[in-house]
Amino acid sequence: DDFAILYRGNALSRGYEESLMRRRIPYALIGDLAFYHRAEIKDALAMLRLSASPGDRQGDEAFRRIINVPARGFGTKAMQEVEAEAAFRQVPLLLALETASLPPKTRSAGLAFADAIRKLPHQGDHTVADLISLLLDATGYRALLRESLAESTQDRLDNLQELIQLAGSFHSARELLDHAALATSSLDEEQTGRVRMLTLHRSKGLEFRHVFLPAWEDGVFPPAYGLIEEERRLAYVAITRGMRRVTISHCAFRRGTAQPSPFLADIPARNRVTGLLRAPVISRPDRLKGAAAAFTDHR
Repeated sequence: DDFAILYRGNALSRGYEESLMRRRIPYALIGDLAFYHRAEIKDALAMLRLSASPGDRQGDEAFRRIINVPARGFGTKAMQEVEAEAAFRQVPLLLALETASLPPKTRSAGLAFADAIRKLPHQGDHTVADLISLLLDATGYRALLRESLAESTQDRLDNLQELIQLAGSFHSARELLDHAALATSSLDEEQTGRVRMLTLHRSKGLEFRHVFLPAWEDGVFPPAYGLIEEERRLAYVAITRGMRRVTISHCAFRRGTAQPSPFLADIPARNRVTGLLRAPVISRPDRLKGAAAAFTDHR
């Protein structure tokens, strides 16, 4: 295994996945799903697909995926009623909600969902990014995540924010949906001879000849919500994964002006060289040991 990209949170993988795909460089995510395979991304895109063509039967699969998230009472029996009504009227599932025989509470929740899906795209001049954000709020999806006590909650919210940021580069919902479909179809299950992509937590115990550590920015690594001593230990882990070379990078803008990670100042100047785009490159075993030593007390 020669090359690896290690990042603090899995929401960061999306940009690198797409860059590698564009350049036809094979990659493999270790211990995680590809960006477009993550449940919250599939859910958000299902809402977008449904809102883009609510009168189209092709949206039925998206409807089945998202109608009961959060729970609205659409269990097996309710879905059978909607499916039967859709078949009888020859209409999409979303439209069949209007006349399906459902319990009052379930019917009310379903119609509120349908109302949001159908009307939001026409209420104002929304960008694709705005529309996704509005759908997440109007359907209660984002609130559901925020109320969750699951350990993965912050990662899932970060993934949705990454999708919203990506959506800003598309002119229409259809363009984004086509892009996501193409990216998903480009994934290959073969795992050998590929750039490895994984979070810093999952990299413990692994080594690679060349390691790339992107997004070393204050607020990203360390994250605003992290405990600084635990994050320093992760920095030690990150730098010691490289056997020959470690390249650390940070950007000047990420959802606003970004500042370099304070961890960069901990690496002695003699143990690094400054390369392209001011990226610290640690390229000899003695320099790697010297750089890691800056974090030794925090292991």
